Amino acid sequence: MMPNWSLRFHYCDIVSTSTYELFFNVFVDSWMVSHVLDLGALTNGSLGTPIYVDFVTPDIRRNKLDISISPAIKHVNNPDSILNGLEIMKMSNLKHP
Repeated sequence: MMPNWSLRFHYCDIVSTSTYELFFNVFVDSWMVSHVLDLGALTNGSLGTPIYVDFVTPDIRRNKLDISISPAIKHVNNPDSILNGLEIMKMSNLKHP
C-alpha cells in the first residue's frame, strides 16, 4: 500500500491593498487542490487574516510531491498568488509498510 500525504497550506494576505484582488490556483502534482482560490471570500473580506486549507492526496507511488501555485486571473502590477507556509505529513499504514 502506498502512502498518502496530508498537506496544510497556510495563507495570510499581507500583500494586497484591498480585498478580493488575489485569485489563484493551487496544484499538487496533477491534482488541482484549489481552483480560483479567493482569500477574501475565505476571510470574509479581512486582509491579514491567517487561514489554512487541508488536502489529503490519494495513494502516491513515489516520495516526491510537486507543489505549485499560479494566478487564476492576470492583474497588472498586483501580486498574483501567495503561500505563507506549507506543512507536509506522510500518512503510513503500519500494517502495510
